[in-house]
Amino acid sequence: MALYLTEAEIGELLTMPDVLESLEDMFRARARGEIVNRPRVRVPITAGTYNVMPAGWIERGVVGHKMYTASAKGASFQIVLYAADGSGLLAVMGGGRISGLRTGAVTGIAARHLAARPGGPIAVVGAGFQATAQVNGLVAATGATDIRVHARSADKREGFALRMAESTGVDVHAVDSIDAALDGATVVVTITNSAEPVLRVEHLRPGLTIVAAGNNTWLRSEIDPAVIGRADLVVVDDIDNAKVEAGELMRAAEAGLFNWDCAVALHDVIGGTRAGRTSADQVVLVELQGIGIEDVAVAELAYRRARERGVGLELPA
Repeated sequence: MALYLTEAEIGELLTMPDVLESLEDMFRARARGEIVNRPRVRVPITAGTYNVMPAGWIERGVVGHKMYTASAKGASFQIVLYAADGSGLLAVMGGGRISGLRTGAVTGIAARHLAARPGGPIAVVGAGFQATAQVNGLVAATGATDIRVHARSADKREGFALRMAESTGVDVHAVDSIDAALDGATVVVTITNSAEPVLRVEHLRPGLTIVAAGNNTWLRSEIDPAVIGRADLVVVDDIDNAKVEAGELMRAAEAGLFNWDCAVALHDVIGGTRAGRTSADQVVLVELQGIGIEDVAVAELAYRRARERGVGLELPA
């Protein structure tokens, strides 16, 4: 019988270190050719979209998808897992907590593998709900103890920094400009919904790793295309998906500032099949749209743990 897992149950089953380990394993498996991932499918609905993100990890015995609606009324996430041998449904679970955990974890993994100094100071641009998982993932993956947060609203960034400092136990402080956030930083993460670039060429420093994690549509652009033209290395979580969702890269390619043939997949860097950073002075850009296999991999871990611990509701056949 299949299991149904609530968001609360998933919260009891998973921690950020668990998710980091699961996704590292997944990226290495993908580098070996053991993963299937397909770009996100979007279906228009009233004032929003219905989205499906299919993927499979056959060696782990699962295929599945995350599905969600996103509109002015909010977002609702679910994940469905099936047995890869065709024997049927394994689980249906809430997808919100997994989405947050895996998004922050992938940013942390990218910083761990591509930063010139992974434990150095980190700048975070954005203080919305998604920024929480970003800070948690960065701290857990890199051991960073100095996080600088900038957002347009002083009240928002101050409140966010205070909450994150209390929850992580590291120095998280608000600053009043991007330049202040970047002072001495080895990594900058943009996690905004801005339609206009928040990071520009004048913000670049030698050795900076930029993780653009807030945009997965042509309609928005966190990074000035000129920044992409100056990057020594551009890494994406999935090349096929990036070609239809990474607005910054699409604009840069149209302007002749970027060639898709130069893009490197994150799993190839982690799996050692492509070079990542090769010098401390390189500027590295990582574009993360979020892909279905990340959700499926973490959902598989939640399902396995739920079976081991007797957690969840058995669904009737």
